[in-house]
Amino acid sequence: MLEVSKPVLCVVNGPAIGGGAELAAFGDLVIATPKARFAQPEITIGVFPPLASTILPFLVGPKRALEIILTGEAITAERALELGLVTRLVPEAKLEATVNELVDRITSHSGPSSPWPKRRSSAAWASLFEKASKIHEYFSQRALQT
Repeated sequence: MLEVSKPVLCVVNGPAIGGGAELAAFGDLVIATPKARFAQPEITIGVFPPLASTILPFLVGPKRALEIILTGEAITAERALELGLVTRLVPEAKLEATVNELVDRITSHSGPSSPWPKRRSSAAWASLFEKASKIHEYFSQRALQT
């Protein structure tokens, strides 16, 4: 998702659990309804979510990321908006119209210049993500050895 040159819009209208929450976290824009819930419950079965462990500290801060990952508890759409995991929270009845409006607004801008914000943002994320992934890989290997 970081390498896609076009903005990635994620729409969440229900539970985004585990990999679904990670996909939403990697979205450039995330529209959710009050029905949305986000959780990383992997810890409850004895594993950890490597992608969430890498990206969440950058999105919500290290302490909030640890709380999400270590408790495995779901957070509401309202809390996800407060934390910055969601960019827009809309009533379910307005979801389709909001998505269409946002897509129309983004695609109406100049074609040649529109990929650049995404490329610049993705380059920064990719660099941080690569470094964090190497750290997680190192600690995962150490954990397996003990």
